[in-house]
Amino acid sequence: MARIACFLLVATTPLLSGCASIIARTGTDLYCLKSKEEVQAKLGKPVATGMEDGEFFEEYRTRRKIAEQWPARCSGIGYAMLVTMTCGTSELISVPNELFILGRRTLLGQPIRVTYGEDGSVKYVRLDEPSMWEPQFERTRVKEESKE
Repeated sequence: MARIACFLLVATTPLLSGCASIIARTGTDLYCLKSKEEVQAKLGKPVATGMEDGEFFEEYRTRRKIAEQWPARCSGIGYAMLVTMTCGTSELISVPNELFILGRRTLLGQPIRVTYGEDGSVKYVRLDEPSMWEPQFERTRVKEESKE
């Protein structure tokens, strides 16, 4: 019995060596881009453009690892509580889940939709398709001038 327990401990240790939130947050940061020119310089030519709800958007398809600003599935107070209450063993599920998402997006590609404001500045960046984890993908850009 002790041999089986030792084997399981050794077999699962590599799964605990990463942090799911670090995996999700690494990669190309699209949230620092402010204009259409910067987005096109970083992502290349869009595969589709259009208007939706009176706002201009461009869609891209990439296999790059894109950094997620605050992925709901591995950040926030709920995730912190989960890790604390399970003494870190929740990473046995979270890390393979993040590695699966990374593999899927790298092998199959992922759609990225960038929505622009009237002045051509980046308003929203939407990664991938909607899922049960993140019903709201958009991250609103707040201009410094509008705070005054």
